[in-house]
Amino acid sequence: MEALLSAPQPGFRVLWGVSANTRNRFSMTEARALGYQPQDDSEHYVDALPPPSASNVDRYVGGPFCR
Repeated sequence: MEALLSAPQPGFRVLWGVSANTRNRFSMTEARALGYQPQDDSEHYVDALPPPSASNVDRYVGGPFCR
């Protein structure tokens, strides 16, 4: 939060503070500009997840909009 609020230009940032996931769908450019370095990758656990389907799509980013 300190890095976010003290950024000189543009004075604020909107960013995702997520892990270094192989299938990351968000840009980390703004977070990295503030010194954020993601470390973990959830790809190591992907085999344990059920595949996306109409019954579980609400569990993912975007929820029902992903259908």
